[in-house]
Amino acid sequence: MHVNGGGTVTVGQTASFAFSNPGTINVNAGTLNLNTANGTNNLSVNVGTSSSTASAFFGLATGTNIALASLNVNDGSLAVLGSGTGAFGMHSVMTVNNLNLNSTGVLDLNDNGLILNYTDPSNSPLATIQSLIAAGRIKSSLSDANNGLIGVGYLEASDVYAAGAQFPWKGGVTLAGNPLNGGAPTAILVLPTILGDTNLNGVVDLNDLGNAIGYFPMDSGATWENGDTDNNGTVDINDLGNVIGYYPSDMVSLGFWPADAFDASVGSLSSVGGGTTVVPEPTTLVLLALGGLAGVVGGSIRRRRHAARAAA
Repeated sequence: MHVNGGGTVTVGQTASFAFSNPGTINVNAGTLNLNTANGTNNLSVNVGTSSSTASAFFGLATGTNIALASLNVNDGSLAVLGSGTGAFGMHSVMTVNNLNLNSTGVLDLNDNGLILNYTDPSNSPLATIQSLIAAGRIKSSLSDANNGLIGVGYLEASDVYAAGAQFPWKGGVTLAGNPLNGGAPTAILVLPTILGDTNLNGVVDLNDLGNAIGYFPMDSGATWENGDTDNNGTVDINDLGNVIGYYPSDMVSLGFWPADAFDASVGSLSSVGGGTTVVPEPTTLVLLALGGLAGVVGGSIRRRRHAARAAA
C-alpha cells in the first residue's frame, strides 16, 4: 500500500479489518491512521521519504497492543503510538523487530511502551536507543507535558525479566525467549515513567534507591537502570535528587496509569521487575542523608515533590 497524496488515509476503522499476509505500507506524504493491530506482525511501515515528510498514527483501542515487523521513520517524519501527539490513555505496547529513525525521524510513545526485539545477544541496540532518547528522537508527549517528573526509561529486558516473562502492562506482551541468550529475551524495553524508576515497574522504591546510590558517582557509560534519569550517561547529584525526591511514588497514585495497568498474573505493581538492583545497607542511606550530599539533594527533593503534588 502506498500513501502518496497530501491527505489522510485511515486503515482499520472496523474491528473486523485484518492484514492477512506480510506486506508494506509506504507513507510517502500525508498522514496514515492505522487503527488495527490485526495481522500486523508481518507488516512493515515506512513513514516519509528522503525528499518528503509524512506522519503515521497508531490509534488503537485502549489496552490494544500492536506488533510490527519493522517501522522506518525518515527525515523530518513522525510516528505516534496513539491517535495524536498528546493523546493519552491508550496504555498499549508496540513490539517491533526492526526500528529505524533516520536523521531527524521521531517516534512519540505518548504514554505507551515499546519493545524492540533483536537477535544477536552480542550486539544489543541499547546504546543506540539511549542516544535516540537523549536526542529526543524517541520521545513521550507525557514526558514533555510533565517535564521534571516523567522521563523516557529504557533497559535490557534480560536484566529484569526471565524467559517467558510478560512485559507487565495490561494484557501483557510475552517477551520472546532467545535460545542464543540461554532462553532469556533479547529485547530493549522503553517506557515513559517516573524519573528514578530504574527497573520500569512504575514505582520508585528501595530497589531504585539502591541502584542510584550503588552506582553513584558514575562519570560515563551509565544507563537508566544505573540511575541515569536524565540520559546523559552519568549518575550524578541531579539523578540522586530525582530518585530520592520521588521516593516513594508510583504511576498509579500520580494518576498517569490506571489502577489495573498491570496484569494480575504477573504480580503486584510494586513487585514486578527485580533485575540487578544494588540494595544499599541501611547505614549507607543514613550516611547519604547526613553527608555533604544532603544539602545539595535537598533543593532537588523539594522541587520534585512540588512537581509530583502538582501532577497528582
